Amino acid sequence: MMGEALREAPSVYVNTYVAAQAAVPAHMYDPKLPSRLVDDSVWSITTPDVFRHYPHGNESEPVYFDGFLNKTKNRIINYFNQEDYALNFWWRNTEMTRPDWLSKPYHIYAEGDGNVDTYNASAGDKFGIVDNLKTLTLPEDTFEIFSFAVQSRSWALGTIGKTDRVNNFGDHVDLETMGFDNTHYSHSKEFRSNLPNMLRFWKQLRKDFALDVIHQGWDQ
Repeated sequence: MMGEALREAPSVYVNTYVAAQAAVPAHMYDPKLPSRLVDDSVWSITTPDVFRHYPHGNESEPVYFDGFLNKTKNRIINYFNQEDYALNFWWRNTEMTRPDWLSKPYHIYAEGDGNVDTYNASAGDKFGIVDNLKTLTLPEDTFEIFSFAVQSRSWALGTIGKTDRVNNFGDHVDLETMGFDNTHYSHSKEFRSNLPNMLRFWKQLRKDFALDVIHQGWDQ
């Protein structure tokens, strides 16, 4: 994913980064966003808050994508759809039902220090896999833990922008104004539809990327 590429880059890596309907917790970029995924859900939080405060969930620690502004020459822009089908249904339910203990390889988390927000391995907090009795730790097993074992407190980045704004992002573009809605087809609609229907999207992207324009007959 592009966010991870920027995180690992030693210096400026791209000119402009557009996150389009991004399926990552918004807290990975902005810790001050509200925890509405928790407020709106019937599920309870049982895993540490390590997307927002990495790697131990302590409030003094930065977000996972800390320093992302230093990896782009210009700015980062969020193309969001608050009604996105995949992010409001599939992504949300996946996040809230973690750890993924209903299907192999059966990831689990055990609380040891009595504080669900923090991760303290020395006090007994433990991520693991049941089948092979493997223990997973942060930061060594970050990608597997993020993918299968830890919950998000915030909504996906790709749904944020109408009522809340992600701090330090250059702009927020509402895809609903371009015909994106709550249907399955609208997730990644820019790739699934045809050019005439998506012309506003690609013109917006061209503008945000500050690309030179060679006008064609259909593009005046």
